[in-house]
Amino acid sequence: MYRLPCSKVVLTALCCLVIAGCSSLSTRTDYLAQADSERQNVVSKFEMEVGLETAYLNELVNSHDLDALIVEARAANPDFQQTRLSLQILRAQYRATQADQLPDVEAGFVANNTDGLDTAYTGTVSISWELDLWSKISDEASAAASDVAEQLALYQAARDTLAAEVMQGWLKLVNLNRSVAIEKQRAELLEKNEQWILQRYRSGLGDLEDLDSAQSSAASARATLIAVQESLQQQQRALNLLLGRSQASTVISADYPQVLLPLFDLAEQTLQRRPDLKAAYMAIRANDFRTSVAYKDMLPSINLETALSETGTSPSDALLRNPVWSLLGQLPRCALDRRIDGNASRFESQSSDY
Repeated sequence: MYRLPCSKVVLTALCCLVIAGCSSLSTRTDYLAQADSERQNVVSKFEMEVGLETAYLNELVNSHDLDALIVEARAANPDFQQTRLSLQILRAQYRATQADQLPDVEAGFVANNTDGLDTAYTGTVSISWELDLWSKISDEASAAASDVAEQLALYQAARDTLAAEVMQGWLKLVNLNRSVAIEKQRAELLEKNEQWILQRYRSGLGDLEDLDSAQSSAASARATLIAVQESLQQQQRALNLLLGRSQASTVISADYPQVLLPLFDLAEQTLQRRPDLKAAYMAIRANDFRTSVAYKDMLPSINLETALSETGTSPSDALLRNPVWSLLGQLPRCALDRRIDGNASRFESQSSDY
């Protein structure tokens, strides 16, 4: 018998293993691409089922009664109103910070009346402007804008939180209302069963154990019904607290409303509804701009300031006698004269054409 050397056998086995490994590498599955494809399929399937993208939380539940409750809660909730007023205050502060980039103009007019002398009129105008050499004023405006963006994110978070609490409370009311109806039917059915077993027991067709079991079931059903009714009243009081009511009742739907499916737990979709993260980022930006302003306060600044003052025996002399005032008064007149001359020359050219 012919036998191959041991070294040739080992070499042949190694070659077979290498060929098999290369073939397996060539047919390797790209799991990353497969996961991305599955994610896109899930997102497209969700868009097909839902049909639209919700911008507010109350759009998840199709109910006009719930929308009215959310509006009422926003108008009556003091914490939400405080957040809204804080946003308005920061917006006003931002406009004031933006105005610091413009020149400041102050004008005054004083009349002095002295016994035995004519009345003296004095008109003054002062203009001051700080040059923003180091972008300090623009950084202050950017910090104020970041504060507004932060408060806007907090306002969105407060609005979403309040809407979610009202939605949760209202859906609990609907659920408890349905539970009360079910427990009532169950208690009535068990009471009828108890009466039927009692009649059988009196007729001698049943035993005492069946009667005791029926009475226990009916009593348990009545106790459960009372507990569910108490939970319904407690939930009604909790919802009235959110709505700012005293003892008013809420309209409860008899059937469960249509609720859209929530977004899947994907990073690209979940982070879009995280105003707390946006607020934290804007707070970091505002502090960064304020740090830059604090360092630039140590640098020199340049302020340009000019003042004009004139005194006369009449208001027209106090305001219009200075050559500067005359120049300012002639500028609109020159522009008007040029416009009149241009219109006249255009009219003459058109007349000559005809």
